[in-house]
Amino acid sequence: MNVAFDHPAHAPAPALRQMALGAVFGLDNLSHAIALATLVFAGGMAAGASLGATIFLIAAIVGTGSLLMRPCFVGPVYSNVQNVTIAVLIPLVFVIGTLEIDDEARILKVLILLGSTAILTGVIMLVISVFDLGRFVRLMPYSVTAGYLAASGALLIRSALYLVCAGRDCSPTALLSGQSALPPLPILTVGFAVALWGLVRLSRNFGLVIGIVLGIAGFHLIVQMAGIPVAQIREAGLLPQAGMGTVLWPTELPPISMLDPGLLLANWPVVGAAVLISVFGAMLNMTGAELALRHDIDTRRELARAGLVNICTGTIGSSVTYISGSTTTSAAILGARGRIAPLTTCILLAISAIFIGQIYAVVPTFVSAGLLMFFGAAILDNWILARRHRHRRSDWLLSIAIVAVALTIQMPAAVALGILAASMIFAVSYGRLPVLRSSSDLLSRRSTVDRGLTQSRFLDTHGSDVAVVSLQGFLFFGSVTQLSNHIRTLLERTPPVRTVILDFGRVSRLDGAAILALRKLDILASRKGAKVI
Repeated sequence: MNVAFDHPAHAPAPALRQMALGAVFGLDNLSHAIALATLVFAGGMAAGASLGATIFLIAAIVGTGSLLMRPCFVGPVYSNVQNVTIAVLIPLVFVIGTLEIDDEARILKVLILLGSTAILTGVIMLVISVFDLGRFVRLMPYSVTAGYLAASGALLIRSALYLVCAGRDCSPTALLSGQSALPPLPILTVGFAVALWGLVRLSRNFGLVIGIVLGIAGFHLIVQMAGIPVAQIREAGLLPQAGMGTVLWPTELPPISMLDPGLLLANWPVVGAAVLISVFGAMLNMTGAELALRHDIDTRRELARAGLVNICTGTIGSSVTYISGSTTTSAAILGARGRIAPLTTCILLAISAIFIGQIYAVVPTFVSAGLLMFFGAAILDNWILARRHRHRRSDWLLSIAIVAVALTIQMPAAVALGILAASMIFAVSYGRLPVLRSSSDLLSRRSTVDRGLTQSRFLDTHGSDVAVVSLQGFLFFGSVTQLSNHIRTLLERTPPVRTVILDFGRVSRLDGAAILALRKLDILASRKGAKVI
């Protein structure tokens, strides 16, 4: 954003402007951490919400700080805890919330789940970096990756609704039948999410922060003017209950029995899906940051940095963190440059982490849930709705199918569908590449042997009986069909071919399906009195 001033002397110093921008993104990251902590530590685990928010803030500080310490830093680049991983893990978090153990034990198990996933993701990132496997990750079709990320947005919306509808029947069937009246909390949540959407449309850069500030300040102003006791507001669920957020991370390492590897192993599809989508999300956010900064990012180095950060922050129970493409893009558009803005953000987040208990107590529940709903809707819009006319209908429908499976079944089933679809897309696309380099006969293609008049006349008369087919590329089950159909056509034409010579000089590889197809062609040729060489 460029602002013109009539009197340059009155213009704010560049450093002050950078600090102001850093404060804006600090408030954005603070709201983001509180919203995620409210979702993860809901119900009986609400006592761990401020602890979770503190851990998420520390992860954002470590992630952004590690970027700031680079000698070749090109700013502004921001890193924070991501929505997509938590959206995938939420069903497992709900399972932990139902265990017959005390609340502190549940909170610790959730932190261990988030941290273990982050550590595992960090290890995978390091492996990809060390062996330079990023190019293989990028082989995943765009429609499948978009479907994964859109599904995480849809799951985030559903999780926000669960958060505000706990103990209430908010289903459309119950509401339409009149069996349930829509309570005020869901109405406020949806209304706040819609208001945020409208404000962001009006001001892409400041709308979100303005909406959050107005939502919190306006709520408390109305409560004060109406003279409603705060205890009554908390009892209605509009504010967190007093005493929430009192659980602190233990000063000693948790006992090994609390690690509960059985829980992770029993739910490995969910954890695996979270790791896979986190890796995809990290690489896509890198691409978004590159476009925003107009600067190339070394994928191997960035994955190594993100991997080490996740291993470190995972040990204190943080979820997966990596570069935020959206925050980086917004900062670049607003004119943030260099290290001042990200450094200011880190300082503000550090101060907020100290007073997070007091901050959390005054943030209305509908603000946190509405923010999550807005994030989910923005992700869904970005990866599905906004790209409707940019891609083929089949790709767009595949993305929608992945979202539908994630909502109706589970995210691991959506991942399985995506991998199956990616394999089929690869096979069909690669199978369309031409494997027939050329096809001729001895009338047009002769050897280098100098033949006599009699032999030349014989070849002129019978040269059409011998076909020479030159092949190229990789023969596998997807591409060998081209070869099979072509040779069948040669054997069934009039007059038919008596000999087919296959030239494999430019074939790189062939699989078992190709060999089986060649054997079948040999059988077919022998039945027609021909042979394949």
